[in-house]
Amino acid sequence: MEEKKQIRSSIVYTKNLVLTNNINKSFFQLHEVVSAKNIGLYHSFGHEVDTKKIIEILLAMKKRVYLPSIVGRGLCFSRIESVHEVQPGKFGVSEPLKNSQKIDVEKLDLIVVPCVAVDEERNRLGRGGGYYDRLIAQYDVKKTVSLVSENQIFKSLPVQDHDKKIDIIISEKRVLSDSSSQPKILNGTYAAHEVAGEIKNEIVQRGIAPKLAVILMGSSPASIAYVNMKRRRCEQVGIKCDILCYGNQVLQKQILDVIGQLNNDSKVNGILVQLPLPGHIDTEQVLNSVSKEKDVDGLSNENQKNFGSNQFSFVPCTPKGIVRLLEFYGISAMKKKVVIVGTGRLVGAPLSKLLRKNNIDLVLCDKRTKNIKEKIKQGDIIVSATGVANLIGADCVKHGAVILDAGCAKVGGKLVGDVDFNSVISRCSNITPVPGGIGPMTIAMLLENVLTAYKRQNIDSDDLLVTQELRRFSFHL
Repeated sequence: MEEKKQIRSSIVYTKNLVLTNNINKSFFQLHEVVSAKNIGLYHSFGHEVDTKKIIEILLAMKKRVYLPSIVGRGLCFSRIESVHEVQPGKFGVSEPLKNSQKIDVEKLDLIVVPCVAVDEERNRLGRGGGYYDRLIAQYDVKKTVSLVSENQIFKSLPVQDHDKKIDIIISEKRVLSDSSSQPKILNGTYAAHEVAGEIKNEIVQRGIAPKLAVILMGSSPASIAYVNMKRRRCEQVGIKCDILCYGNQVLQKQILDVIGQLNNDSKVNGILVQLPLPGHIDTEQVLNSVSKEKDVDGLSNENQKNFGSNQFSFVPCTPKGIVRLLEFYGISAMKKKVVIVGTGRLVGAPLSKLLRKNNIDLVLCDKRTKNIKEKIKQGDIIVSATGVANLIGADCVKHGAVILDAGCAKVGGKLVGDVDFNSVISRCSNITPVPGGIGPMTIAMLLENVLTAYKRQNIDSDDLLVTQELRRFSFHL
C-alpha cells in the first residue's frame, strides 16, 4: 500500500540512550514479563529499540529466552543462553545458532515483536510485506509486546488482514494496553543491573581493583549459594572476592583472629560475615569485631549507631537497597505513611532509623502488635521483612499502596515472600516480586559499599565522600 510506504519513509530513528533506558524500565515493570517463564523476542531488528540489554536482564531473571527463525512455511523459536548465541538471519532479524533447544510457539508466554509504526489502537505496521505477521498469525500467541519510540506512534494506521494487533505498546513516554490501571512491578533485577553497570564503569575508569573478603561458616546450601552469587556479582563489576570457608566446628577465637588479620590487611577493602552462624558462635561479637571502615554489610553496633547520626557509616545493604529501589522508580515517601512489618536487625530496625532520619511518617509492626491488619492497611508504602510466607493478604492492603517485600520463605519448594503476591496485586500500585525484587538490590548495595570503602581507604581521604554518602540518604524521600 502506498500509504504504508509513505509512513515507513517518514519515520526518523533516533538512537538515544535515555529513550532506550526509559523503554526498558517500563518493559521490566510489566507483570506479564515478571510472571512469564518462556519469552520469545526478535534480536537486533534494525532501527527499532536494541534488545541486547533486555536479553541480558531476562537471562539474569532466569527467564527462558527464545529467538525466531523461519523453517519451511513455519516459524521456529530456539532457546539462547547468551546474547552471543545468534547469527545473521532473514529480513535483518538475528536468528539463534543451530542445534538450540526448540519450543512450540504456543508455549511462549510472551513475544516481543518489532515494528516500523503502531497506532493508538495498537495496530502494527511491519517493515515489509508482513511475512513474519503471517507466520505468527498461524499460532495462538498468548501475549505480544512492541517497543517503539514515541515518534513511531500514529493516531491511526491503514490495516490489512495480516497486520498484527499488539497487546502492549511501550514507548519512552507511555504504555498502551487494555489495562491502564495495571500495577507496576518494581523490578529489582533490572534496577540492580543498572546500578552494577555504574559501579563497573567507575571501577574501569579509575583503574582500581577493590577487594571483598567473605567469611563463610558451616555447610548451609542456602548460604553457600548466596555467597557464590555475591562472588559472581563482584567479578562481573571488577571487584575481587575472596571466600574463606570454615566448617561447623570452627572455634570462635579462630574466626576473631582471621577478622583481625583482615582488618589490618590494606589490600582488603570490605569484610562480610555470611549469616547465620553456627550455634556455638557469638554472632554479636563476631560482627562487632569487623572494623567500621570495612564493615560493608553495616551490621556492627558501631555502624548501626553511626548511620542514624551525622557520622559516616555503611548503611546495611537491604534497607539501603529498599530506599534506592524507591528512588530508582521515582517513588517518594514524603507526606506518606510507611508501615514496616518486622523490626529485626537486618531490615526493619535499620530501615526505620533511616526513614526517621528523613522525617517520614512511620508505623512499626511486629508479632506483638495488636490489630496488625488494620495498622498495615494504613500504609501508603508497606515494607515487610518477617520471613513468614504469605503473611500479608489483600485484606491488609489498601488500594493504591506500594509494597516492598523483603521476606523470603519456601513453600512447596518454591521461593515466596511475606506478601501473597497474587491476592494483593490487583489492589496495589507497585509491588516487588519474590524472587527478583529486594534480593538483587541487596547485593548491588553490597557492591556499592565495597567501592565506597575502597575510595575512602585509598582515594577520598577528606570529608567530601562522607558528605556525599550522607546526602545520598536524604534523597527524594
